[in-house]
Amino acid sequence: MGKMKKKKRKTRRRYGILLLVIVLVAGLFFVTWNAKQIVFAKSNVVEYGSDTQAMDLVKSVSGGTIVNNPQLDTTEVGEKRIIYKVKGWFLTKTIHHDITVKDRKNPVIKFQDKKVSIAKGEDYALYDNVKSVNDYGYGALDYLSQKKPDRGTYTIQSNANKHKKGSYKVTVYAKDMNGNTAKNSYILKVRAKSVADEEKDDADVTIKKGQVLVNLDNPLDDTYKSEDAKKAKKALASLQEAASDEGYDLSLLSGYRSYKEQEGLQQDQDPFSVPGYSEHQTGLAFDVGQSDESFDESEAGQWLAQNCASFGFIIRYPADKVEITQHSYAPWHIRYVGKAAAQAMEKKNQCLEEYLGVSTNE
Repeated sequence: MGKMKKKKRKTRRRYGILLLVIVLVAGLFFVTWNAKQIVFAKSNVVEYGSDTQAMDLVKSVSGGTIVNNPQLDTTEVGEKRIIYKVKGWFLTKTIHHDITVKDRKNPVIKFQDKKVSIAKGEDYALYDNVKSVNDYGYGALDYLSQKKPDRGTYTIQSNANKHKKGSYKVTVYAKDMNGNTAKNSYILKVRAKSVADEEKDDADVTIKKGQVLVNLDNPLDDTYKSEDAKKAKKALASLQEAASDEGYDLSLLSGYRSYKEQEGLQQDQDPFSVPGYSEHQTGLAFDVGQSDESFDESEAGQWLAQNCASFGFIIRYPADKVEITQHSYAPWHIRYVGKAAAQAMEKKNQCLEEYLGVSTNE
């Protein structure tokens, strides 16, 4: 009997020790598990279209380190759940963080000038003074010829009469892809036609939507140079620097050429080499990289085609637009039009003539 009692006591002791070990292990697991915590930023709202990353929302991590690569998509508004994985000694804990992507910014409308003066009867479109209409997350908004804008567009309202003297208010209304709206206005003054205006009609430069158009139907006079030439040169420097950082050479082959300089470069077989018909006179056009059609097969040429719009440039004479531009394919020839216009053309696969709504006489 004594031996039986001793055996039972030993068994109870073993179970007690085992139970204690289980409790200690469970307690250690509980402490370790709950020690894995992430402290997030106070606000759980992220701006639509922003560069905010999932890790930007983390203030601190305790009990381990984040071992996954959590993703955050800000290109669409709505509720988002971000998954973080925190690993400690031998355990990995999954932590969910719910945020909301909101579009709280209105479209931005910019004009070339706050006041515009034209001669009575002058060929002028109300959108000629619109420099850009952009949505923070979406980019350039498209012009729509109607009273109220749809999402992703802008419209213009005015009682302006270019055949009647007076001052008129021109208002641009914009609506972004998420329904945010904005409006901005400029003043259009229609003045009596002067002798100087009459003389100007004979050598008028074609400017639409704030863009000067140079082609076989729209030449320049011998004194024209764009006021945006300095801006274009600065944008070119940024483009070349970015290309260089990626290992590509976009050296300048040709830039601004005056009307007089173009006289010395005129070729019988090239109508675009005739003074007044070259975009180089504007100061907005540049030849870069390599002046050969095979340039588009090079890595530098492909990088240029894919990235030039981000710096405000377009490939002025695309391969699939020869019938419209009346110019042979020139993958090295870029034209500065500003970021908004360049991105709008890229989005719709348009050349400059199509973007401006101008037909050519073939």
